[in-house]
Amino acid sequence: MKFVILLLLIWVNDPNDIALINAYKADAEQSFLAEDFSQAVIQYKFLMDSLNVKEDAIYLNLGHAYHQMGDTAQARTAYNQATLSSNAALKSIAYQQLGVISKSNKNLKESLAYLKASIKANPANSDAKYDFELVKKLMQESQDQENKEDQEDKEDRKSGRSGKQRRSGKQRRSRKIKEDQENQGRSGK
Repeated sequence: MKFVILLLLIWVNDPNDIALINAYKADAEQSFLAEDFSQAVIQYKFLMDSLNVKEDAIYLNLGHAYHQMGDTAQARTAYNQATLSSNAALKSIAYQQLGVISKSNKNLKESLAYLKASIKANPANSDAKYDFELVKKLMQESQDQENKEDQEDKEDRKSGRSGKQRRSGKQRRSRKIKEDQENQGRSGK
């Protein structure tokens, strides 16, 4: 019985296939480190599609390669697959990368949700914590700016000024400040 199981394992996991898989993994990693991201994508896709390797780390690395190439749609797909991992650290990195992509697309709410999931998956991920705080700060600044603009609009409506008049007033004040700074710079020499 043990002999049959051993033969079955050898037949399923042909040592030649394992060697080929390991060689392609090493080649893909080398391509990535050499910043040949398109070649790395080709090699990772070959591992997945032709050699039927379904490892979470390969999905994560494929996502990194796509992200480096600027293909955020494909990177998202790979990272989403990596979020299904049972490896908490890997899952956390995948969520963090999805958060970074969302932040770069100016989708701060989505970014915050991904970063929160990243921290939940691995509370030791200090980079995700940093990104989370950064996105929270950006959201607060955005909210503060919206509140300020709303307040200015209300004041303009009360005074009867249009938004265009308010902007031209700001431009005059900005030019005046700049002129004053230039004059101070000349007089200080």
